[in-house]
Amino acid sequence: MKKIAIILSVALTALACLCACSEKVQTSTQQQELTPATLAVSPSEISIEKLEGSTGTADITSDSEVLSASVDFPYRSWLGATVEGTVLKVKALTANTAAAVRVGEIIVYAGEGINTVSTRVKVTQALEDAVEPTLSCDRSEVTIASALNSFAIVNVTTNMDEFTASVADDGKDWLLASIDGTALTLKASSANEASSERSTTVELKAGMNGRFATLVISVKQSAKSLAIGDIVNGGVLFWISEDGKTGKVLAGPRGEGKAYCTDKTTATGDGGTQAATDRENGRVNVAVLKSVDASLNKFPAAQYCETMAPAGEWYLPAIEELTAIFKAYNGTTIDGATVDNPGKISAEEKAARALFDAAVLSLPGGVVLNAKDESTAGDSAFSSTEASLDKAYYVRFGKALCDKAVKNGTARTARCIKVVNLK
Repeated sequence: MKKIAIILSVALTALACLCACSEKVQTSTQQQELTPATLAVSPSEISIEKLEGSTGTADITSDSEVLSASVDFPYRSWLGATVEGTVLKVKALTANTAAAVRVGEIIVYAGEGINTVSTRVKVTQALEDAVEPTLSCDRSEVTIASALNSFAIVNVTTNMDEFTASVADDGKDWLLASIDGTALTLKASSANEASSERSTTVELKAGMNGRFATLVISVKQSAKSLAIGDIVNGGVLFWISEDGKTGKVLAGPRGEGKAYCTDKTTATGDGGTQAATDRENGRVNVAVLKSVDASLNKFPAAQYCETMAPAGEWYLPAIEELTAIFKAYNGTTIDGATVDNPGKISAEEKAARALFDAAVLSLPGGVVLNAKDESTAGDSAFSSTEASLDKAYYVRFGKALCDKAVKNGTARTARCIKVVNLK
């Protein structure tokens, strides 16, 4: 019995030792499983070139043979990564054409399961080499006609894939710019009804990545094609110069019963000779009259025009200027007109007179050229041209006539004109 007890005691002691040893081994294994892998990547930032396919590497140091890498999601469109052995390799999937360097991140992993650790590696891709944009065109000044849809084409040259065209604010209501390849079309979206041209600018721009070439084209739209009878600068146009740059207009109002001068024989020159004899330029004649009387009180017809608002712009026409008014009014020269009372002239002459009179009446204070009854000879007006010491030339607008009359007569009117710029 004592022997059995001894054997049993030895067995229990051995079993206890075995359990203790087993527990110690198990604890050591658990500690081993919970130890994370070591991981280091050098360099921690990789720089790659701007071009598609550019690569970069970094060395991985770890106590684990299980290594991997992935690109953070926001950067997967342009960046790739793999691990070969202990080397991290990154690759540009596209060229960098942005306006700045672009930056992405790679996540590197080491270990397995609960032992896995990770670290991030920064990747920067340089800019694409910026090509200096160039931009030119075959002309920098363009003029289009006054009509709606008038256009001009400008040929543009650039080393960029495309260019833009922007019309300045002061031209957006009448000019359109469109691009077809390298052709720029400038088109009038409205007619220019004004008597003067209008202008704006169009800016061309080409480039990318903060580098641009620009140029500016000046665009003009011609003034409305003016014709006799048009309203220009407060008067009715009756004469246009051969070059089309200047014209002469007739004022709407007229001076009633305006004598050429207050005396029957007013001398305007030294020795009592007439001096206001210019036949084509009434301003020359008025200057002579002013040398006699600066206030023109002695010359009512000239004074009326001189003081018409705006003062100093209007003047009493010379005889050839006055006959030009008749031609615009009647549609013929005086010599070619029907010499009869207004009611018996040709239909063409009547129509011409009606159109011209309508323009005159559209002006403030406008009075038709012949206000007398159609059965009478009609109204006449003094010119500023002296015919003799006691007479001056006049034109009758009813029954066609160019003649001379005593200077102090008050049966005639004063019609005023001025010179205007048309371009």
